[in-house]
Amino acid sequence: MMTLVALLAVTTGAWAQTGENIFQYCYDCQRSPAYPKAAASASLSGFSDPLVGYKGSGFDSGNTPAGPWKLEYMGIWSTTDKHEIDDVSNYQSLYNCTDVPVFRLYQWNATANEYQPASYGVVCCYAKVSNAVEHTALFVSQDGWGCVLTNSSHSSSMNVTFDEDLTTGLTTLMAAATPASSATPVNIVWDAAAKTGTFTQPAGNVTVSVDYYPQAAFAMSTDATPVALAPKASTSARANTDDPLVEGGTVAGIVDDEALLEEGQGTLLYHFSATQLDAAALQALTATDWDDNVPTADGLAEGTVYVYYYIKGADDLPGITPGAKFTFSDSDIQELAVTLLPEPTYNVEFAEGTDPNEWTAQPNEGVKKGQTVTVTYTGSKKVLGVKAEKKKVLVTSITLNQTGTIIRSYGDSGTLSVTSVLPEDATDKTYTWSSDDPYGVSIDQNGHWSVVGRSGFVTLRATANDGSGVSASLIITIR
Repeated sequence: MMTLVALLAVTTGAWAQTGENIFQYCYDCQRSPAYPKAAASASLSGFSDPLVGYKGSGFDSGNTPAGPWKLEYMGIWSTTDKHEIDDVSNYQSLYNCTDVPVFRLYQWNATANEYQPASYGVVCCYAKVSNAVEHTALFVSQDGWGCVLTNSSHSSSMNVTFDEDLTTGLTTLMAAATPASSATPVNIVWDAAAKTGTFTQPAGNVTVSVDYYPQAAFAMSTDATPVALAPKASTSARANTDDPLVEGGTVAGIVDDEALLEEGQGTLLYHFSATQLDAAALQALTATDWDDNVPTADGLAEGTVYVYYYIKGADDLPGITPGAKFTFSDSDIQELAVTLLPEPTYNVEFAEGTDPNEWTAQPNEGVKKGQTVTVTYTGSKKVLGVKAEKKKVLVTSITLNQTGTIIRSYGDSGTLSVTSVLPEDATDKTYTWSSDDPYGVSIDQNGHWSVVGRSGFVTLRATANDGSGVSASLIITIR
C-alpha cells in the first residue's frame, strides 16, 4: 500500500565509506544560533546518544552508533524535485539566496551491506570543527527535523566555524556528494491515479528506480523503551455485546514549524472477519469494507474473530509553513486475533409493588441478549399498560496506565490509556478525555497528549460518559 512519488532512471556506482560527504555520527543537539548565517560561528551543546535511524517523521536516538551516514547531492531546489522540503524559505531568508541545494541523507545498513535512504533535506552549513580538518554538516530533513553530521564522538559540546560565504564549503560538499553515474536521465511521465508511467526508450539500456512517500506510522509511547501505540486485541470483550474488539491505536502526528498539526499522518481503518483472511482475500477488500469506527462484539458469538487494520496515509495535508504539504503512504495491513468471552446473561425482575403471584416472566434468569421473554398476568384487574426498562449499571472505577504526577517540558508528548472500566457489566463503559488547561497540555480522544505551554500544573482526566461522575486522572507538571 505504498504511494509512489517519482521514477528516476539512474545508475549508481559502488558506495564509498570515506569522503567529504561521509559522516560516522548523527546527533541531535542544541544549536546556537539554530540557523547559523554566513561568516558566523556557532556553539553546539547538549549532545546525547548518537541517533540510530530515521523513521520518516524524525530521528530515533539510541546508545549504539549506527553510522556511517552519507549525503547525496540531488540538485538545486528550484530546478529539481522539491521532495516535500519545508525548510527552504528559512534557508533563502537567512542566507539571502535563491539557489538552495537539495541533498538526500542515507544511512548504512550493515545487514544489507548497503546505504539506504533516510530523508531528503537541505544543508544549512558545512563547516570545520574548532578550525580542525574534520568536516561537519547541519542537515535539516524534509519535515523540519535537524541533526548534526560529524566524524567524531561528542558527549558535551563543540564549536563550529563556518565558511565565510558558505559557498566554498557547499561547493566541496556538492562535488563530493554528486553520485557517480554514466547514465543519462530519462523523463518518465507518471500518472499517480492510474499508477502507470511512460517514457520514450533511448538507444541504450534503462534502469528504473522507485521512490515512495514515507509510510504513515503510529505514535510512540514515552516509556523508557518506546513502543508503537498500535491497536491491541481486547482481552475483555464479551460475545454479542457492544464491547470493543480492540483497544488503543494512536496515529503519529505531524510536526511543522515546531507545531503539532491537528491532523495525524493518516486515518486508522478496521475490518473484522469471523475467519482468518489470507493475502489474496485482504487484497480483494474494497474501500467500503474498511471503517474508521472501532469494531465491537455485537452479533458475534463466543470464540475467535480476526481484526485487520492499517493507517490510510494522508494526501497533500497542508502544513503551517507556507507551501508545506505532507503526504504519507498507507501502512501495511496488520492482523489481531481476538478471543471473545462467553456472552453475558441477565435477569428479569418486577418493580416493587408488583404481585409476584400474579405476574411471571419466562425466562427470568440467565437471559441472553436478543432472547424473547414472555410476561404473563394471571390476576383479575384490567391492565392499562406494561413497560420494561433496561436497568442501568453505572461505572464504579476507571484505571489508567499512568497515575500520580509526572514532570514534562514544552514539546513533550505521550499517550494515556484506560486499562480497565469496572464493573464488567457496566451499561456504558465509554469515557471522554479532557484537560483542565488545554493551553498547557492538550489531549485528544485517543489519549494522545502534547505539552504546548511553558509552565504550570495540568490535570488530564478520563471521565465516564454514563453520568456516574467517575473519573481517573494524571497531573503533568510543566518545567
